[in-house]
Amino acid sequence: MTSKDIKAIEFKTKFGGYNAQEVDAFIENVAKAMEALETENSQLKFRVDQLTEEASVAQELEKTLRDTMVNAQLSANQIIDDAKLTAMKIESDAQTDAENLRLQAQGALSQAQVQADEIVNQGKVVAKNALANVYELRKLIGEYKSKITACMNEQLDVMEKYFADIEADE
Repeated sequence: MTSKDIKAIEFKTKFGGYNAQEVDAFIENVAKAMEALETENSQLKFRVDQLTEEASVAQELEKTLRDTMVNAQLSANQIIDDAKLTAMKIESDAQTDAENLRLQAQGALSQAQVQADEIVNQGKVVAKNALANVYELRKLIGEYKSKITACMNEQLDVMEKYFADIEADE
């Protein structure tokens, strides 16, 4: 049921029936409350969509970072292998230079590994936060649905009591 449905409700009048102005005022209040809840629900759905998109971007970033780490590892391994082959072909002095290059490459690899780990961890934190926000918004949507249902049930109880009182008076 929407606020438009509530506004469109018309009751038949009969002798000794409800006060039409009170009923119309009540319906208008219920319709306004429903309209506000519909607006809020729409905004929350929009925010969930935004957070879902952010989580998707974070997951893509994490995959790209993983692929980059693999490529960096393969490249580093190739550099180390090339350095070893060169060291075997060169005399004693060249072997010392090759060893220095290998150590530098390992240092660069270690630095790259640390940086890549930091980037991956940051991506995981962003993804975790985005997912937490999505779950929180889903929880809020559930809470608002419960509140709307409770409100509608209260209104039905009030109307049923009102009708019962009228029938008892007749």
